[in-house]
Amino acid sequence: LGGIQHEDLQAWINELSTTDMYRTKGSGGFSASRTIQIHQVVSGVLKYAVRTGRVPKNVAEGLVLPTKKKSTRQRYLTHKQLQEFAAEMGGFEGLTLLLGYCGPRISEGFAVRGRDFRGQVWEVYEAVTTVAKLGRVEKGTKTHRGRHIPVPNVVWDKLDIPADPDAVLFPGRR
Repeated sequence: LGGIQHEDLQAWINELSTTDMYRTKGSGGFSASRTIQIHQVVSGVLKYAVRTGRVPKNVAEGLVLPTKKKSTRQRYLTHKQLQEFAAEMGGFEGLTLLLGYCGPRISEGFAVRGRDFRGQVWEVYEAVTTVAKLGRVEKGTKTHRGRHIPVPNVVWDKLDIPADPDAVLFPGRR
């Protein structure tokens, strides 16, 4: 670590974002986001090395990083478009409307159970992800905070709330 120079690290960061020499698939350099993530890992290692006395300073500080592209203007579906789209989703119509009107993360939508509703208010406290060899793994929400989301009638009428309060509304593949 002591042999890493600021200039060499800057050159490497530049290569990451402009050439495909470090990619395992695809072509071109890494995106700005990926390059920044790589820099954060390197900087974190060097920060720890400074704290433990292995190097005198963090040479990753002050590097010029690529800038992320500004996001394009978001476009939203109209009520009619969302309802028509949801109707085409078959058994996932309720999920599509829940996601479209209530705006949760998809992992929260797949974790919803009958017990999560108080009247027409969805109390969001859990999310679910799929892990290889483990299947569904439940966890807290991304922000680790619950939210209460009102569910409009157009969504409520399409939800099939199971009799078992612990049953998942949208179980996916078995």
